[in-house]
Amino acid sequence: EHTVRMSPEVQCDYSLILTESEQINVFTDGQDVFVTEGLLRFVPSDYDLAVLIGHTMAHRILGHEPGAGDRGMTDEVVTWLRELRNLARQTETNTADAMAGITPTSAPFGLQSEFEADDLGLYFAARAGYRVDRAGALWQHIAAQNPQAVLMKAFHPTNPERLGAIDAIILEIERKKTAEQPLVPGL
Repeated sequence: EHTVRMSPEVQCDYSLILTESEQINVFTDGQDVFVTEGLLRFVPSDYDLAVLIGHTMAHRILGHEPGAGDRGMTDEVVTWLRELRNLARQTETNTADAMAGITPTSAPFGLQSEFEADDLGLYFAARAGYRVDRAGALWQHIAAQNPQAVLMKAFHPTNPERLGAIDAIILEIERKKTAEQPLVPGL
């Protein structure tokens, strides 16, 4: 058992919430970002965790929250997700487990949204001082090792086009660091 002591500094209008779940997941409900205990045990390093949290924060900040993605969920589904989150908090049900029934067909994000979240998320992690050079390998590792890989692939495809885009973003970040330029994405 590990003890974690944190002194949070308020920087955003949402929370990062650790959930008691063996699922390997980090997600947003459009309001907060949730990290499962299963993910903490699964990712190889803090650098990898920073990439995944940055990616999820990017979805939130870019407006890819439920209902705003490429496929666009109906208002009823968005309301259902928020009610599910609130119910989970009220009944002490694990939010990650409660949201586990969301299917790929109800996924709020399409491939373009994933490209955008990869871009901004890698910049978030790099600006926070984390290495991002393994991001492509991390997504492949998750897809290959995650027991829920089929569902994960529906949400986060690891096709060559996406992995190539991630590699290009990493090179762009490294070039900017070397040239001592601001780490700002070109979105």
